[in-house]
Amino acid sequence: MFRSSCFKTDVEVDVYHAPGIMGHILSLEALEGSFGPNVVPQFSGVLPHVEIGGAPSIELEKIDGLFYAEDSSYDSWMGRYGSNRCLSGKKVREELRKVKLAITKQDSNLGVLWHKRYGHLGFDALAKVAGSDMVTGFGASVDDVVAAKGQFCKPCAEGKQTRQPHPSTGNVTSKRLDLVHMDLCGPLPVKSWNNAKYWVTFYDDCTKFSEVRCITGKTVVPETVKEVIKLWERQTGDKVRRIHTDRGLEYVNEELASTLRDMGIFHEKTAPYTPQQNGAAERLDRTLEEYVRTMLADSGLPQEMWSEAVITANTLRNVSPTKGSNLTPWERFIGEKPDVSKLRVFGCSAYVMIPKQQRHKLDPVSVPGQFVGYAPGMSAWRVWIPKDRRVRISCDLKFDEWGVRGSMEFDASGSDPESGVV
Repeated sequence: MFRSSCFKTDVEVDVYHAPGIMGHILSLEALEGSFGPNVVPQFSGVLPHVEIGGAPSIELEKIDGLFYAEDSSYDSWMGRYGSNRCLSGKKVREELRKVKLAITKQDSNLGVLWHKRYGHLGFDALAKVAGSDMVTGFGASVDDVVAAKGQFCKPCAEGKQTRQPHPSTGNVTSKRLDLVHMDLCGPLPVKSWNNAKYWVTFYDDCTKFSEVRCITGKTVVPETVKEVIKLWERQTGDKVRRIHTDRGLEYVNEELASTLRDMGIFHEKTAPYTPQQNGAAERLDRTLEEYVRTMLADSGLPQEMWSEAVITANTLRNVSPTKGSNLTPWERFIGEKPDVSKLRVFGCSAYVMIPKQQRHKLDPVSVPGQFVGYAPGMSAWRVWIPKDRRVRISCDLKFDEWGVRGSMEFDASGSDPESGVV
């Protein structure tokens, strides 16, 4: 905003924030873009100025053959830090070059930010999101993503792998819940902060929607399968017809067989010693593993937070593009376009507001933590609070997505009744 003490005017303009620029640079062409052709500079006379709509609006000062916009609202700031208006013509040209570099970097940073918010999703897939209406609330353009594509991403290099894909398990079904693939991953080399040792995946063959549950042991797999099947059937109104698993004892047992008989669900199993026949589930496991490694590497959080990372990774996968479809798995399964405006960078600093009822007048109004995920439906955020040794769920937060992550002291001795671990 430019404030004129002489004309008693305040002129608001759109700006680029470029911390490395020594001065404020005003473009008449940009003013015309904001206010139309009624922007007229008056360089002659005792008081040079810019007219907007026929009225004097912005004061100008001529120094060394160049005109500078006066802004009385910054007078006190100039007094403390020195005037940045009196630049030589050469210096102005140097600053203009910095502006162009800063604008390019800003666009690139926006693409990088959404790359990280999406759990380091590949830039081609991210550009597909930016250039379509697959989701709402996405805050970067295709150009932003393309500008970021050429940058080296160390967490991606550390966390992702390249190898031959698992073979297809056959033709994709055409009806939701006609076939659900399941698999158990683990035991993980590190127990999670909330005592999980395994994760169980569920993958709908038709919509490619998936769900992950973190569990403490194999014995709870049958009950977890029953819970997820009932949840999916309530969410969709459809019935699970078939499930497909390997021949692990966690799936081949009388408890699960009895549950499936009662629910009228047919159980398909791979041939003995051929887990590659469960290709869809194996591909999902590989995708989630890559997400988890990359997100933990970027966040600086310890491996004990893998349970939070894998659930967050699955959420991000469900709102990402998939091969052969212009809809996300979320929309194909739930029936609604996902809103990704609440996505944040995994592991970034987060400050959770403390309710008035839980603090005194002189206490801090927020507690620091690190963002580790989303509540179901992305209705709120999950934040690891080292002070409390637990994960808190809240809607009242402030985030620092560009700050240094992973610097907080970690103590995995807490417990979280809402962690989803069984």
